[in-house]
Amino acid sequence: MDCSQKQQELIKLFEKANSPQEKYELIISMGKKLSSLEGADLSEETRVQGCQSLMHLKTELTEKKTLKFEVSSDALISKGLAALLIYVYEGETPETLLQVPPSFAEKIALGESLTPTRVNGFYQIHLKMKQDAIQRLINS
Repeated sequence: MDCSQKQQELIKLFEKANSPQEKYELIISMGKKLSSLEGADLSEETRVQGCQSLMHLKTELTEKKTLKFEVSSDALISKGLAALLIYVYEGETPETLLQVPPSFAEKIALGESLTPTRVNGFYQIHLKMKQDAIQRLINS
C-alpha cells in the first residue's frame, strides 16, 4: 500500500467516528499502539520543537532506503498524532515524505477535533519528519 492509499485508509477509518470526542479517542488509541523511545534516543536531536508536549521522534533510513520512525511523548494525544503520520509515511522513501503532504488531516477535520495548539503540534511533527528525511538523504 502506498502513501496515498494509506491516507485514504485513515479517512475511511475516521468516517466511522461520529463526534470530535470519538475522533479524539481514536487518535489516542492509535498512539497507545506505538512503543516508546527510551534512554539515549531521548536527546535534543530527536526532540520535536514547537510541540505542546515533550515529544521525541527518531528517524532511520533502512537498508531498503525507506523510513522507519520511533516516537516518545508525555501526552497520549501527541503520540496519537505522531501515530497517524507514522502510519502514512513509515516504509516510504524520504522523497515521498517530502513530496506528499498529509492531506488526510484536512479531510478528517483534525482542526475541528483538536485545539489549535494540538493541530500545530501535528504539523510540527510532520516538519520534523521532513527535516529528518532531508538529513537521511544528505547522509546516504
